[in-house]
Amino acid sequence: MNNSINLSCEEILEQFENSKASSGDSPITLDETQGCDDKNESQVIETTQSVPFPVHVLPVSIQIIVSETHKHLTYPVDYIAASLLCAASMAIGNTYRVQFKEGWQENAVLYMALVGRPGINKSHPLNFALAPIREQDGQTLAHYVRERDEYRRLLAITQSERDQVAMNEEPPLIPVPRKVLMGDFTPEALASVHDENPRGLGVHCDELAAWFKNFNRYKAGSDMEFWLSSWSGAPISIDRKLSGSLLIPKPFITVVGTMQDGVLHELAKDRRDQNGFVDRILFVKPVGLQKEYWSDTDLDPQITALWFQILTKLLDVPLMVDDNDSPRPRILPYTREAKEFLFNWQRSNADHCNITKNDSVRGIYSKIEVYIHRLALILQLLQWACEEGDNVEVGLTAVQGAADLAEYFRESAIRSYSIIAPVCPVDRLTLDKKRLYDALPKEFTTPQGLEIAEKMGVPERTFQRFLTDKEIFDHICRGSFKKKF
Repeated sequence: MNNSINLSCEEILEQFENSKASSGDSPITLDETQGCDDKNESQVIETTQSVPFPVHVLPVSIQIIVSETHKHLTYPVDYIAASLLCAASMAIGNTYRVQFKEGWQENAVLYMALVGRPGINKSHPLNFALAPIREQDGQTLAHYVRERDEYRRLLAITQSERDQVAMNEEPPLIPVPRKVLMGDFTPEALASVHDENPRGLGVHCDELAAWFKNFNRYKAGSDMEFWLSSWSGAPISIDRKLSGSLLIPKPFITVVGTMQDGVLHELAKDRRDQNGFVDRILFVKPVGLQKEYWSDTDLDPQITALWFQILTKLLDVPLMVDDNDSPRPRILPYTREAKEFLFNWQRSNADHCNITKNDSVRGIYSKIEVYIHRLALILQLLQWACEEGDNVEVGLTAVQGAADLAEYFRESAIRSYSIIAPVCPVDRLTLDKKRLYDALPKEFTTPQGLEIAEKMGVPERTFQRFLTDKEIFDHICRGSFKKKF
């Protein structure tokens, strides 16, 4: 793997395409991987999601990784694409923030759940995405062990031995273990490690239920408050009986893991569906996903090398600190076009939020307004890491991609909420259809409905299809309908 790290993304891609050509396979082209507009799916990647994962918003190099791992390792598209985003979030840490306006900055923290039936291949894509971070953690651990052994050796030297060789009287510096990934997710353990690693941490739970089921195990309310504050980026203070208090001024903890459909309802316990915690989770829940047959072809090593190259570039960004050794992230502003797009997007999102009658859905719409900034920051820095953009401003391409991702995660969250806490089917409708539904009387005939639809600019054919939705309409008799909600 390390032999390829010195190559650029372009050089690795060139080697990959050459190897495909020499083996008789057609090289991947931009048209094959990019996907199309909202009305068309990618020519290479197909998903059964009602809102397909918008692979086309990812840099071309990442699209190729998604396509190739799907083809040769049968990784579900949604899971591998989302896992790569989460790994990028961890790699960015506290090195960058995006600023929407004065006083409003966002980091790249994500809380993400890959949801699906057992055996549907959720864990392997996540392990692939996190592999470069694990490798770096292994290297830094080995370095720490060497420093620790040298520290212990120096401490063991007696004063007479120091005098004989004229050793420096200054005590040796205590080595500090550096890492990103954590498996222990108790607040005290995380705060202790975070204090030594101000760049930020990533929590990987293979079974995410173990994360939230242990909330408040030892102290009522404390764990929940920790995770709510951590997501928001608010300073975290931990009081420890034996070793004093800790203050994390700029917490950065991304959390990712897998969940089975059958435990989704557990999220609603202890009022987690009412205090904003569940709203903070990005759900990756493909529709109709089936277990695939094994592929008899191998993944080209250049694809793995490409991902290592991309993530290593993000991991190698040095953390800047202030005079108090607190993180001082680089601040990326939005371009004028990107900011204008965001204002228009937010107006539409606010309209959706205001028209829904379900508080859970309102929470989803509200938190997605935070996530669109975080996703835009991650996409912009991935463009830079893939040599397809800069790390100076967050541009229109990244923001438009973040909007497509927001729509995907919004749809996925609403469907997940139908299991966590039942959601009214009307809340799944688009804004125009919600308004039409509200305008219809409780009972109506087809001509009455068509008259209302025409006044609202809805074509007759669209309205006729709308009436076939059995979740929201009862067909009383020929030409007569009744709203269910």
